[in-house]
Amino acid sequence: MEIEQSLVTDRLNSINTNQRALTRHINSIVKECCGSLDNLMNTIRETISNPNVTLTNEQLDYFILNLPALMYYAYEKQELVGMREDIAKQEKLQRYNDSYSSYEGTAIERKQLAESDIVYDVLVISIYSRARKQIQNKLDLATEMLQSLKKVATRRISENDFNNLNNMGYKENL
Repeated sequence: MEIEQSLVTDRLNSINTNQRALTRHINSIVKECCGSLDNLMNTIRETISNPNVTLTNEQLDYFILNLPALMYYAYEKQELVGMREDIAKQEKLQRYNDSYSSYEGTAIERKQLAESDIVYDVLVISIYSRARKQIQNKLDLATEMLQSLKKVATRRISENDFNNLNNMGYKENL
């Protein structure tokens, strides 16, 4: 079998075009849900990735206090995306059943026709599903960041307590 490169290229281009369109929809949903969280995570990343800048206690407090608040609202919005996904599934099922019963022919023919009527419904469900998963991934990573920031804060408190004890004259006898 000889592969026709032009057909393969056409299919790849078509898939890439469709993927970009679906990605725009997914990104729009994710941004609506996580825009503020993304902004704070970017600020944290920029702050901690600069080796010439030390994270101040005030910045640390700000991040530790604000990250959970933004996560709270993102979790709430993630639930709404899940509800949209559930509604889309129900609409797809209803559309399939309506289409199936409206066609005549064998069961296989009616099934094929009904499935062709719900192609876009399947894409919509995929958009919501992928958006929900991306939101969950962002929330999981934000949780990891929060835990890391808390560890830094705990370490600083311990170091500060140790330094205060040393400054007060409480030194370990050797």
